[in-house]
Formats: sequence, structure tokens, C-alpha cells
Amino acid sequence: MSLGGGITRPALDDPEIFLAAQDLELVGRGLADSLVHGRHRGLLRGHGVEFHAHRQYEPGDDLRQINWRLYARQRKLFTKESRRELQRPVHILLDTTASMAVAHGGWSKYAYAARIAAGLAQLASQQGDNPGLCLLDGGRISTALPPRSGNTHTRALWAELARAAPGRESGVATALVSARDLLRRRGFVVVLSDFLEREEEMLDEMVLLRQQGHEVLAMQVLDPMEVCIPKKGDFDFIDPETGERVRLSAESYWREYEAATAAWRAALANRCLTHGIVWHSATTAEPMLRTMADWLRPW
Repeated sequence: MSLGGGITRPALDDPEIFLAAQDLELVGRGLADSLVHGRHRGLLRGHGVEFHAHRQYEPGDDLRQINWRLYARQRKLFTKESRRELQRPVHILLDTTASMAVAHGGWSKYAYAARIAAGLAQLASQQGDNPGLCLLDGGRISTALPPRSGNTHTRALWAELARAAPGRESGVATALVSARDLLRRRGFVVVLSDFLEREEEMLDEMVLLRQQGHEVLAMQVLDPMEVCIPKKGDFDFIDPETGERVRLSAESYWREYEAATAAWRAALANRCLTHGIVWHSATTAEPMLRTMADWLRPW
């Protein structure tokens, strides 16, 4: 079956065929197609509604929907009607700072996150929403594609994801704050990052976006070596943002390291849960399709 643009739909029972491709259009279409055929429809629909109109109260209407302020002025009962927002912006914010280049024998964190972003863009487009993209790098937004509809726009988004590469600067938290001015219309805000730098500030900003009426989703992408280090041997631990290097014996520190990492990830997840942010943390060794399904399934 053709997916348009001369691309043939990959076999759904072997998603690794399209995930290994360098063509992010193929990757994005394959991920979205597999999620939909895997009965995960409506993953980005959310619960958003917008006010539509008033109508005169009728017996049996929900009393919580009565506009009491209007009643105080006119002495008549009116019910507020809402409608589901059928077309909403999906703002995809992707971390492209230096730490996203880390890769130990598999995907880099950026390559993994970019493929998820490609799939989300296609999934949003298929469901009638408008995907947009902001690349966050060095305390600024290096690329900003506003949410739009249409295949031409989605292809431009895929092209930007393929062109971009992790930079040499930090500052993703500052860039996330800068993106706020671009998120004017209420919709979905999707943050893809390793959350290794000033993560509390990043969470503060996501909480603020949630309070402003956005549906906020966050995916933490880590390298497997950032979660579980080898049990033996001496290793140089290098901060990818600053280049600072520390040599440690893994045999003396691996238990402490893994316990601290697990506690840190749990704390991030708990804070997001408290504020209604849809959170998931994964490593690049985990199957990408399962990661997306697990992340979006509660939605």
C-alpha cells in the first residue's frame, strides 16, 4: 500500500525495518501507522474543550454549567455549551544540546528522540491536529516551525529533524522559557529531552504551561550507560555539556550510582504526575514503538 510520495508502507509486524531508515518521513509514517493499527487511536486527543455558546437552561441540564454571573445580570438561567477542540496545535520541543549526542553502541539520544518526534508529527497530522517544531539549543530556539496542517508542512518538519544535530552548547532550560512566547494558542506541548541540565527549571516551565491550559507531555531519553554503569573497571565520566572529566572505579560506585539515578528518575516522574504532565522515561535501548505506546497509552 502506498503512503504517498512513492513510499511503500512497511510491514507492521517488523517495525525495525522503518525505524532503521535514515529517511524520517518513512520513520514517522511507519511509527504513526503502527500505533494506529496497534489500536492506540486518539493518542493525542486529550481532554481539551473550548467554550462555544450559551443557551437557555432546560430542566435536567448540569447545574455546574450554569453561568451564574450572567444570571445575576439578567435574572435568567443560561447553560454554557462547550465543544471539543477538533484541531489543536501540537508543539514539539526537542532538545538539541550537546548531551543529546551521547551514544554507546546504538542510537544517539538525539536520533532516538528525533524519530519519536517524526512519529508524533505524523500521528498529529493524521488525527487532524497541526504539528509544529521548536529545536532548543544553547539557550535559544535554533529552529521554529509554527503549527500548520498539510503534507508539505509535515515534510518540512521531518527535513528539519533530519538536518539538525546536537550542538556544543548547553542552555535547554533557558531555550524552553524562550519558547513560551511561541505557544500562544492552547494545545499540546511535547518536550523531548534527557533532562540532565537544570531539570527543576525545565519542570517549573512545564508546570507553568500546564497552568496556562496546555496539555503537556514529556519524554526523557537517556543512554543505557547513564542508567546502569558497568560493574567493574575504571572509567572516565565526562560531562558532555562542559567537558569536565572525572575518573572513577565502577566497582566502588555502581550501586550508589544506580540507586541515585533511579531515585532521580522517580522524583521527576512523581512531580509530573502531581501536575498532570504525561511523563515517560526511556533509554535508547528500549524498543521505540513500545516506548511511544507506553508513554501515550494513559492519554
